[in-house]
Amino acid sequence: MAEARRDPVGAQANLLRRLPLSMRRGVLLRRDVKALLPEWLPIERELGSKERKSILEILDRGDPDRIADMTAERFFNYCRVAYQANPRTFRGLGFKRGLAGRDYYRRYADGRDGGLLALDPRSAKAFRHWFDSQERLGAHPWEIYRGGNSTHIDLSVGRHPAGGWSVSLDAFSSSRLGETCRIALALDKARLPFCLAHRESYRKRLREEDWVGIVPEGSQIRYAWQDFPREYDVADCIQLQWIFEAHPGRNRTLMSKLRHAIAWLPEQVSAHLRNEGA
Repeated sequence: MAEARRDPVGAQANLLRRLPLSMRRGVLLRRDVKALLPEWLPIERELGSKERKSILEILDRGDPDRIADMTAERFFNYCRVAYQANPRTFRGLGFKRGLAGRDYYRRYADGRDGGLLALDPRSAKAFRHWFDSQERLGAHPWEIYRGGNSTHIDLSVGRHPAGGWSVSLDAFSSSRLGETCRIALALDKARLPFCLAHRESYRKRLREEDWVGIVPEGSQIRYAWQDFPREYDVADCIQLQWIFEAHPGRNRTLMSKLRHAIAWLPEQVSAHLRNEGA
């Protein structure tokens, strides 16, 4: 530890020389990951070329105009379109076409509606009072597709900066990207104004221009994207070992290429020294 304090640059260089690539963190472009792991997160199977083109056009637009008034009925109309966009998601849950949005919401949303279902469906005043009250605090009224911390889909209502309301479609996980894009396409077709969250991240993922995180062997993958610097905008991660396992017999060649293709992140010398001393 004392040597690292005396010569931090030398300690960093020495660590990087000794540390196997499989134990380092870095980023690699999605298109390069897909070239090496074509079966990994196959977005192209979720969305056809026409759908990808249409969603990219939506992503390139500006935000829609404000919505003058919001009611529970109007929100549930959004929900009806959102649920009907992905019948396969609810195939094992008795999905039926033609139901009212309120009925879909009652069946498939998170369940912690915070009193939304009890509102007078056509009263803008009732919705406004509920929105500004404490009743919905701690509830999940906007979680229309159930999931974990980063794997659910939200369709949320908020105040528009210019007055009135706005509706936001929000799902970060790539495991729900196909479903979210189909919801966006359906809302757009129904002429229901909405904003799509994570717009730039979606655009890059669909074009395979975003950074995929490389994490050390044995690391958790699900939330590993949170550990990368924000400027890389990492949404998904892999372990380097997956690439080597997919290409047996090519490890030496791949090792040489990946050593230079991956943008490696600095390592915390002190953390490694503590681990070695443990």
